[in-house]
Amino acid sequence: MPDGAVHSSLTSDAAIAVVANARAGSVARLGEDRIRQLVAAGSASCTLTWSEPEQLEEALDLAFSSGAAAVAVIGGDGTIRSAAKRSLQSGVPIAPLPGGTLNILPKLALGHADLEAAIEEMPRWIVRDMDVGVIGGEPFFLTAACGFAGALARMREAWRPPRTWSAVSKATVACLQGFGPSLRGGVRYQLGGDIWRNAHTLVLAVGSVERVVRADLYQDKSHVTLQAWALAAQTPLQLLRTAWQATGNWRDAAGLDVGRAEVIGLRLGNKRPLVVLDGEPVRLSRASEARLMPGALKVLGPPLALNTDQDVSKTDGEGAPWR
Repeated sequence: MPDGAVHSSLTSDAAIAVVANARAGSVARLGEDRIRQLVAAGSASCTLTWSEPEQLEEALDLAFSSGAAAVAVIGGDGTIRSAAKRSLQSGVPIAPLPGGTLNILPKLALGHADLEAAIEEMPRWIVRDMDVGVIGGEPFFLTAACGFAGALARMREAWRPPRTWSAVSKATVACLQGFGPSLRGGVRYQLGGDIWRNAHTLVLAVGSVERVVRADLYQDKSHVTLQAWALAAQTPLQLLRTAWQATGNWRDAAGLDVGRAEVIGLRLGNKRPLVVLDGEPVRLSRASEARLMPGALKVLGPPLALNTDQDVSKTDGEGAPWR
């Protein structure tokens, strides 16, 4: 089923369990009293659980087993990914409310990242089916990056407050140690049943990688495959040259190979590889393939979060359709 297809509507008195991560950015900024006020004003059938990060997994388990018609989650991408995994297993729809920094799934489902507006709009939403990528048992909604991207993401996370010298130094050493091996082919991948190829870094996107930087393509449902972008640089000089070319016409940058497949085989050279899922580094227990699951995730959202009537294959550099 294509991304964004309508599945059903909830009744006006349907019970919705709301779980908020108290330490997520937007949640902490608004505060518990304001969020409770917004939830209560939106619907009397909504019940809010205010959870500290240490109790969040338990709170999500209780919400999905409560018999609620849907579970609304207010938190960052990690929190929402935990909820999405439970939704995929249980079939209970989720309402991904923007409470973090990147807000990948909320932007895909809602078309914006305004937490107050999202809570107010929630009673009018319907259930839609969204495509999901899965790698090593973990879902991703926009991109999964394998290879050297994991080391870079770990270093970025180490530099975030409250940073420590120990975490920064360990991440920096790991990044430097991983650079050479990654250039020699840190990722092996296979598109469908095609031949195996080597890559320095492999980025997999649900539908189209352009959705990462083009807000008007968040709701693009013209593709039903995973798109793979493989950086095949062999030396630091080639890597720098590719990075320089990518600042211009990046589709034609040297060392980049692009392909599509519903199933992509993977050999990551590590029993517990560090993969960046929607911008967040995640340590996987296994990763032998990435797979597209069309229409697998049921999400609450507006019927059309963004305008998708344009032909997304013909756009100019500003995102407007070509005439």
